[in-house]
Amino acid sequence: MPFRVLNDLPIEYGKKRSICVDLAVISNDLEDKDVLQRKGQAEFVAEFKFEPSEMRKKEICIHKLPVVGWSEVLEDAERVKRFVDNSVV
Repeated sequence: MPFRVLNDLPIEYGKKRSICVDLAVISNDLEDKDVLQRKGQAEFVAEFKFEPSEMRKKEICIHKLPVVGWSEVLEDAERVKRFVDNSVV
């Protein structure tokens, strides 16, 4: 296969988890740091937000809920926009 699938790929410098995308597809001839250093670009990136159903309380530790806050969604959207704006063509 000409591509690799990676999770938690850093796309900006900073605190590790806050600057990573959840899923990325990159060419086999790239190192993961090449995307961060703008020496190459990812073919595809995805960021996921997940909020379990209240009906699953028996399966999930209640102290884990809520998982997603709207401010986090806005921060992720802004981060992905910066990544697209600065991408290597």
